[in-house]
Amino acid sequence: MLPPPRIARAKPALGTPIIPVIHSSDPTQRECGQTLIVATLKSAIDAAGGALKTFRLIFPERFAMMGMDGEIDRLVGDTSALFKKYVR
Repeated sequence: MLPPPRIARAKPALGTPIIPVIHSSDPTQRECGQTLIVATLKSAIDAAGGALKTFRLIFPERFAMMGMDGEIDRLVGDTSALFKKYVR
């Protein structure tokens, strides 16, 4: 009889961040997990806004043609206002 097939699982690369997942009924830990998620989302949106601002400096005529020149500043302002209600 042949042995059962082995499942090869890829190991994470060296330096891969481990993201904690909180499964708890403790409200303090749940709140900490939600804060972590909100902070991560805000960081990602800020990075995207920074990339858009950089591309706007490199290609100003393209952004002007698309009419997105003023939209980027409004978008960054809206996200800042959105996340302010989650900050204590």
